[in-house]
Amino acid sequence: MIRNIVLLMIMMSIAIGCQDQEEKKKQESDLSKENKQLTEKLNQVQKRNERLETVIMDIKGNLDKITQKEAELQKIEPGADAGSKVQNLTGDINNLMMESKQEIESLNKQVRNAGYRASKFAGRIDKLEIKLDEKKMLIDSLNTVTKNLEGNISNMKDELSKMKKTIADLKKDNKTQSEEIDNKTTLLNTAYYAMGEEDALRDRNVVDKVGGFLGFLGRCEVLKSDFNKDAFNKIDIRDKKTFDIPSDDLKLATVHPEEAYEVKKENGDVQQLVISNPDLFWEASKYLVIIKD
Repeated sequence: MIRNIVLLMIMMSIAIGCQDQEEKKKQESDLSKENKQLTEKLNQVQKRNERLETVIMDIKGNLDKITQKEAELQKIEPGADAGSKVQNLTGDINNLMMESKQEIESLNKQVRNAGYRASKFAGRIDKLEIKLDEKKMLIDSLNTVTKNLEGNISNMKDELSKMKKTIADLKKDNKTQSEEIDNKTTLLNTAYYAMGEEDALRDRNVVDKVGGFLGFLGRCEVLKSDFNKDAFNKIDIRDKKTFDIPSDDLKLATVHPEEAYEVKKENGDVQQLVISNPDLFWEASKYLVIIKD
């Protein structure tokens, strides 16, 4: 009887031991599966974090590029191509800002889907959004300045065009006035002279005898009223002041003050007629007739 009881207890102990062993194996298997799942989840989180870090670095890189473009804007000097340079740089900045904004939106979406809105990424994303907003405000201000600059440049071009037209008109008027002054000056300083023996001058219809007693005594030669202008030489009284007259004597058939000229002689013969006061000499007449005797 006792033997049977002992045998029964031994068998029960063996059965209980087998059950514990199976339970332990099951627990170990469950723990292994859970550990594997946790490892996979951790790897996914790490990969997701790496992707988020990459996006954040891209956004920071864009912000650095925007800062560089801003520095280039500050260095632009006024000039004919200043407007186009400003437009090109602001266009580049706008494209970088749009790209960064899209990346931030994508970043926020990934963080929300991953349940990390309260994590360290949320704060970093907020800082990036603040920086991007600051850049946007600056670009809006630059765009306003650019538009004003373009308006000023347009107005300046209009004013410059008007000034050029005014200058061109003034130059044209000045040229016309200069030509008129030159013509008048030339006319005022132009005179004519004829020189020769009395008979030759009379034949050329330059002089005629008038006056005299009884129609023949004391008659003198004067310039004819309808004289032949082709018989005269044209001169500039500013340049022509000396007339070479190799002759025994000379007479003037035109009226000129004696104090305005001098007759130079050598060995009793006339050599030159020298005008000492041109203004006075030509005051009465711009025609000079020299008769050689």
